[in-house]
This record gives sequence, structure tokens and C-alpha cells, in this order.
Amino acid sequence: MRRLRNGLLPVLFLLFAAYSSAQTVKKEQPPKDESERIVKFLGYPNSMLFHNAFRAGNSTRFLLLKASLKFPEIADRFEFTKVQIETIRELSPIESVEKPENDSIDEQAVNPDFYSFLNDAQRTKLDALAIRFDGLAALTRISFKERLNISDNSITKIQEIVGKIRNEVLLRFRMNFAAVLPADQTFRDVDYSGRICTHVNETILKSLTPNERDRLFEFLQQHFDYKLIQAVEKLAPLPQGLIVFTPEPE
Repeated sequence: MRRLRNGLLPVLFLLFAAYSSAQTVKKEQPPKDESERIVKFLGYPNSMLFHNAFRAGNSTRFLLLKASLKFPEIADRFEFTKVQIETIRELSPIESVEKPENDSIDEQAVNPDFYSFLNDAQRTKLDALAIRFDGLAALTRISFKERLNISDNSITKIQEIVGKIRNEVLLRFRMNFAAVLPADQTFRDVDYSGRICTHVNETILKSLTPNERDRLFEFLQQHFDYKLIQAVEKLAPLPQGLIVFTPEPE
């Protein structure tokens, strides 16, 4: 039985990947009527919703840029110049005294010029890539508020949704950190991540106005780079997810 379970676990770890990115493996852009279904399955373990103090200021966008230093399959899709590569190399996580230490930071809320070394197309590509892994929680960022013209009222609703789930996620994290965990805890965490991401996406989607939803769907249809998404998923496989991109201390 133990041998059977050990043989099945690697397969089970892949279930969330198939579950959360079933549509991103398509080579063609999705038709508009599939957009709502695709949006529900955005998100990934160890991304924005699951951020904690141990991650310091390493936001998803920050991690994706740092990963491009090691993996040309990411850098090539962004078409970074040599100057931009050096800027990314020198880039440090940003700190905010106003942000709770367990929350993922929006760098542009602290420093509007944090990503100004990228051109418009690269910033758009970075946002589109980040929302695939962060899910609709990413809509709380200033860049998405401006891109999609999301109202202050909708932003407040999204923040409330994300804040409520984050409290639950952090409680689970603290309990896991202090407890003796079962052998299949990693699988349980991946399954939990998938269910939480889907729930948050569905709840946020309902909170948007029809025009905001249409603009979101249009953004994803125009700017999702499926080859880039597949490359990142391959380089940051489950169960670890994006945490594998965390830069080593210098």
C-alpha cells in the first residue's frame, strides 16, 4: 500500500497543474465565450494569495523578473536588452512600513517607477504573466486598476475578498508551521491551493461590473503569452511552484 501511495503521489501533485492551467496549454488564443471558464482556474501555489513573511518582499512579478536571469526561455520572450538584464540583476525587493509583513507588496504603490525600466509591451507581458499565477487577486494592483479602468468601489470589494481569504490562508500556514504534519501534507497543500484560487477567482469575477469583466477578458485574450506561461510552469513545477525562483541571498 505504501509503495502504491508513493507511486501515486507524483501523479497527484500534477492534478492541480492540470486543474488550474487546463486552458493555458492551448496553442491558440481562447474564444471569448471561454474566457470566464479560463479565469476561474488562474492561480498557483506559493503565489500572491499564499505569501508570507518568509518570502520577504519577493512578489510574483519580482520573482518572474529574477527568474529571467537564469532561464533564457523567459528572458527571450520578454526581449530584454543587456541594460535591462543588468537592471534586473541589481533589482532589490522593495519594503513598505505600511504593509503587513505577511502580505505581497505592490511595488508601484510604494515606488511608481519601480518597473519603469521596462517598456510598455514588457510591463503588459509581465502583468499578464503574473495574473496567470496570482489569479484575480492581482487586480488589486495599481497597474491593473489603471489598465482595466476598475472602479474604486470594485477595488474595495476585491481587497475585502482577498483580505478575508488571506486571513484563512495565514491561519492554516501558522497551524502547519507549528504542527507535526502527515506524510501527504504537500499534496493536501496543493489541493487546498487549487480550491482557494478557484473560489477567490469566482468571487472576484462576480464582484466586477459587466464592463470590467469584458475588459478583463479582452486583456487576457490579447496578452496571454501561452509559450511563456508553459515555460514558467515547467521551470516552477508543483508542488513547490514559484518559490523555486526565490533569489539566493548574496
